[in-house]
Amino acid sequence: MTIRTIIYVLLLLVIPSTALSQYSHKPKYSPPGEGHRNKKDNYDRKQGTWKFYSASRLLIAEINYLNDKKHGISRRFYPHTGNPMEEAEYYDGRRHGDYKRFYYTGAEHTIGEYDYGKRTGEWTAFFHNTGEVSSEGRYIRGKKDGDWKYYYSNGKLKIQHTYNNGVLVATNGVPISEEGGKTVNLPK
Repeated sequence: MTIRTIIYVLLLLVIPSTALSQYSHKPKYSPPGEGHRNKKDNYDRKQGTWKFYSASRLLIAEINYLNDKKHGISRRFYPHTGNPMEEAEYYDGRRHGDYKRFYYTGAEHTIGEYDYGKRTGEWTAFFHNTGEVSSEGRYIRGKKDGDWKYYYSNGKLKIQHTYNNGVLVATNGVPISEEGGKTVNLPK
């Protein structure tokens, strides 16, 4: 056998095994003419952008994967309208970065940020009907910290809670203490 023959034989053995192990497929229920393909690598791990559709052929999710873990922007949509439901950033399978949740109508519900799967920084929630702020506060490593304000739908302050590392320590500026298993307000 010549060197050329050996190379041809090796190529014939290697090419089919790699071609069979890396594949892509059209997403289930994708609309006609949709050219997108969901891809898996030779270890059967999801790679790149994957799209998912409802039975009515509306896009319900668009998720980026790296080695079978969510990585990058992930978007979910309401299955009957196609309006956005949620947009989140992921890193190595955990939420990490900006986060937005939407009402069925498309109006903002909640905005905030994640740090390796835990809520962090300023978070704000909104009323569905008015778009006014319903609550706002700060998280540190997944626990409420500092002042959290809750509002009526007309924008007036309803109540303010103060947290220290996830523990409620005051309501409307009045300190709270635990006595006999009951939470009581202490006099100023």
